Amino acid sequence: MRKKRWIPLLVLGGVLLGAGPAAAQKAPPPPMGPDASGPLRKRVARMIEQYKQMRIISVLNLSPQQSPKFFAVLHQYDRKIQRLQKGMQGAVRQIRRMVKSGRYDPRKINGLADTILKSQVQIKTLEYQRFRAVKRLITAQQLAKLVLTLPRLERRIRRMIQRARRRGGGRPLDPFGGQR
Repeated sequence: MRKKRWIPLLVLGGVLLGAGPAAAQKAPPPPMGPDASGPLRKRVARMIEQYKQMRIISVLNLSPQQSPKFFAVLHQYDRKIQRLQKGMQGAVRQIRRMVKSGRYDPRKINGLADTILKSQVQIKTLEYQRFRAVKRLITAQQLAKLVLTLPRLERRIRRMIQRARRRGGGRPLDPFGGQR
């Protein structure tokens, strides 16, 4: 089981590193900041999703019959959670702008803080519902592995994205943490 852990990383690394030389020959891609959009962002999101799927399939040892049902449920909840996170990020950004400018509107700050707290509660509720829905589709052993793996996997993906943003959106993402 230990040997299989590196296979998804190798595949993701090959995909991401292989895109590096091609991206280096073209004009620099648009920035990957909060307001950035476009083909690069979509491509990166698709690669991250593929990595996440490969990792979950590998760790849980999902059968071909389980995978489509499992990921349909998982994606259904993930999309809802992502929408809430985007709204929450927008509220946080507005509060940061107010703090930076030194102009505080107490009513606006209270409203934004309420939005953030409500979003956090809704996200936790959706995560619980997602867990209950997925629980029906997999065995107890797979569930135990999912409970241990999913939070670690999501943290790892967040760290990879943060490192890529710190280096700048134009450089290739290296999932192994090294510099290219």
